[in-house]
This record gives sequence, C-alpha cells and structure tokens, in this order.
Amino acid sequence: MKENCVEVEAKYLVKADQGWLEMQVLMFFLENGLVPEHIGTLGSDITLVDSYYDTLDRFLLKNDLSLRIRQKSGRSFITCKKPYEQNPEQGRQLERYEWETETETREITDGKNAEFIKTCFVDFVTDGLLDINDLRKTVTIKNNRRLLLHGIAAAHYEVAFDDATYLNEITGKTFSERQLEIEKRSDETSVEEMQMMIDKFEAFLGDRIERCIESKYDRASRFTS
Repeated sequence: MKENCVEVEAKYLVKADQGWLEMQVLMFFLENGLVPEHIGTLGSDITLVDSYYDTLDRFLLKNDLSLRIRQKSGRSFITCKKPYEQNPEQGRQLERYEWETETETREITDGKNAEFIKTCFVDFVTDGLLDINDLRKTVTIKNNRRLLLHGIAAAHYEVAFDDATYLNEITGKTFSERQLEIEKRSDETSVEEMQMMIDKFEAFLGDRIERCIESKYDRASRFTS
C-alpha cells in the first residue's frame, strides 16, 4: 500500500497530432539525456477504468479530495487523494497526497475499504463532515493510456498519453479529451529538478500543449455536470 505518498505530476491538454507529438516528446527526453531504462515499455497501451465516488452535494470535490476505484489488468485498486500543503498554483506541477491499496471488492462500504477511506480522510470523518455511507458513484472515467516512457535512467519519470472519456453517472453526459501526463516516479529526483525540466519541456513544445492543473475528476465533474 502506498502510505502518505506525495504524487507530483504535470498534466497537459494535447493540441497537436498525437503521432507527431509522441516523436517530439521522445526527442526532447533523449536530447536531454533522459534515456528509457526499459525499451520494451515504449508504446505500451493499457486501459484504466476509474470509478469516482462522492456525496450528492460533492463534498469531496468541494474540498479538493478524490476517491476512486481503478480497474487495471484484472485487478482493482482503491485510491484516496487530498491536497499537499503547498499551493499547486505556485508551480507547473500538481502535488497531492496519495494513498492506494489493492482491493478484492469494488464496494466502498466493504469493511476493509471503509476503514481505508476513514484512515485517509480521518480529519473529515472524525469531525462528522464525511459519512462513508453517503458516498455514491458519481463519475466513471475510461482511459486508454499509452506509455511513452517509463523508467528513465537520469531522472525517473513516467510519460503517458491519455485518451479519456468521462461519464457522469447521474446526468448521463459524456466528454472526451486527450491529455499528456508526466509523473515523477523517484524520490531521487527533486521537485525543483522536475520544475526545471518542465520549464524546458514547455518551451520546447510551445502552443502544441496547454498546461492543465485540474485533476481528471475535476474536469469530468465540470464538463459533464
């Protein structure tokens, strides 16, 4: 289980042909000495199905929290996220605390899942602001993820293109978009080092990408409400 892990990532909306952009992104990392450790992972495609839960009045969304159950390669993982102390607006990276554990059931009121959620959101549960029984599935996101780079020798990043389709489980509305995501995967790489890399990356690609500091759950809620 990931315990109190700080997730650090940069997200972009893709505004260019993906095939061309993939080559440009790969060229950037190679030119900056960030060579993939595992060549076999280049171009790997995986499908992620994420079910997000919230209260009917969107308590989690309003407090910048998220709760999802992810289905991936026949396995399920429950993940809770909440804001890191620093304001993500201060930089080009989105920083959040993340807890994750594998689950055998996709029922959030299941004993182990409920205890996991209570532990992650203990302040809100203890203060009586959040009741696990009030949580409902609000959004489902189907994400076709193409891993471009995974495991880089000089600085460990994961680089992926996401074709995401958002489904609002209450309104039935859908919305689709393509994103590019760069996530820091190693404690050996500092946030400051990643920030410098991101600055160079954005200058290299220019207006072919658009920075995005919203989570997928935020965007799904905004575009399908």
